[in-house]
Amino acid sequence: MNLSAKLYSPLRILRTVLVKEAREGVMAYHIFGNATLKQISKRIPRSKEELLEVNGIGKAKISKYGDRVPETIESTIKEYYKNYKNSKGSNDSTDTIKRRRDSAKVLDANVNEDDDVAKSMDHCLHGQHQAIGVATNILICSKNIPSRGSSN
Repeated sequence: MNLSAKLYSPLRILRTVLVKEAREGVMAYHIFGNATLKQISKRIPRSKEELLEVNGIGKAKISKYGDRVPETIESTIKEYYKNYKNSKGSNDSTDTIKRRRDSAKVLDANVNEDDDVAKSMDHCLHGQHQAIGVATNILICSKNIPSRGSSN
């Protein structure tokens, strides 16, 4: 279920709570009509200013209910993404997954580089070249490596 569809039900529950808190004779459609709740669900406004852009909400409704609607939206969004993340079977964020994927690519590239080094070393050891290893991963291969005492 997408976020918009998930948001509609908590907004209806909020409206029911607001009706119970209101004076007698206030109906649910007086607070927010179904069409207004559907628009809120689709637009997912995160502030009072964004709520004012929804058809059926004016300054009077913002002053009465303007804090509670965004609170409901925010708590629903948090719950939605918490459940979404848990339904994936992992607590990893998207960034963590991307970092792991990128690390795997780097490891694959390093394996390819190690293969290239091994091929170079093989070429150097079996050809007319001399090979000198510097540290453990650096190989210098050259046809004519001058000896220590010689001058150029």
